[in-house]
Amino acid sequence: MKYGYDAALLDRPIRFGPGFKRPSAKAKRQARHSQVRTMTAAEILACLDEANVTAQAWILLGINAGYGQSDLAELRHRHLDLGRGVVAFPRPKTGIMRRCTLWPESITAMRLAMAKRPQANDPTDDDRCFLTTHGWPVVRVVEREVEDRKAPGGKRLTITPMDAVAQQFNRLLVKTGAKRAGQGFYQLRRTFETVAGETGDQPAVDRIMGHTDESMAGQYREWRANTREDERLRRVTDHVREWLYQET
Repeated sequence: MKYGYDAALLDRPIRFGPGFKRPSAKAKRQARHSQVRTMTAAEILACLDEANVTAQAWILLGINAGYGQSDLAELRHRHLDLGRGVVAFPRPKTGIMRRCTLWPESITAMRLAMAKRPQANDPTDDDRCFLTTHGWPVVRVVEREVEDRKAPGGKRLTITPMDAVAQQFNRLLVKTGAKRAGQGFYQLRRTFETVAGETGDQPAVDRIMGHTDESMAGQYREWRANTREDERLRRVTDHVREWLYQET
């Protein structure tokens, strides 16, 4: 709401009143513990079985690389080296550089999905790995002017978020019976973090996830980007792959 007022999308600031307060840390912890925030291997495999080629690539990048919807929307061809099985690009939310080694299944799905990708409506989107069937980014914001006699000039601007990844994945969750309260595509990222953490190499997990370690040790530690880093990353991603395809 503050952004809307600062950007002149709203003609006055919004008063929320005393009842609109941020939940306490305790309330947020209780809410987290009351919900299952990860997916089982069987649930993910069931979604893969029901998904089309493009959605399979989305799901595999979610559980292989910890990608969310915005990551998929911003992924470009230049970020990929499918020959070596590596993807590297900054996290859109924070700009932190990430790198991940890809499974054979992920590479195959990516090749098939990109081969079927429709033509982009906007030339600036032509190098995106994924587009909707209508040629738009899979996550975007649509701005429209609508009639409103109370607004200045008789029109107001509406902003509608569009998320094709979340919509399609939600349909898969419902179809496979895996839909639970709070369950969505981002659960794949949470599941990757949870399973990958079992390797004990949290710096490598953070490198894949695009997270920063705010601890004292994290302030001193630097990730060594060298010729052997992919071996370390692959030990993490191989562990998650073994969990997915063998723990059913």
